[in-house]
Amino acid sequence: MTIRKTLVSSATIAALFAAPLAPAFAQEADVTPPAGAPQMIEDQAANTEFTDAELVGFVTAAKAVADIRQEYMPQLQQAENEDAAMELQRKAMEEMQSAVDETEDMNLALYNEIGQAMQTDTSVSDRIAKLVADDADLNGEG
Repeated sequence: MTIRKTLVSSATIAALFAAPLAPAFAQEADVTPPAGAPQMIEDQAANTEFTDAELVGFVTAAKAVADIRQEYMPQLQQAENEDAAMELQRKAMEEMQSAVDETEDMNLALYNEIGQAMQTDTSVSDRIAKLVADDADLNGEG
């Protein structure tokens, strides 16, 4: 049982590492970022003081985003042409953004901030890993 719990938690954590949606939700995705953009990202990631409620919201939102990605992936692979694929991507991104915005204690900016911090700050990723493991225990996945 412990091995299964570890595998479920590891798989969920791996999915959450891919969770930040900043590039997916950029209003002007084709616009080149300003010269100072890398520094702004570093500055945002430096604020890693998140409440437990914010991290629970992040995990909840990330699971919803992963479910939406999983739902749309086969459709995208079966798209008849590039226009159809772009339309499906647009719909998926809208659903993902709505899922994040509708999650308690979460919004898109905070979701992306936590996602970035999770990749650079082990204390944040450790706290999220514990939340995922605790959730797996509560749902009988362990």
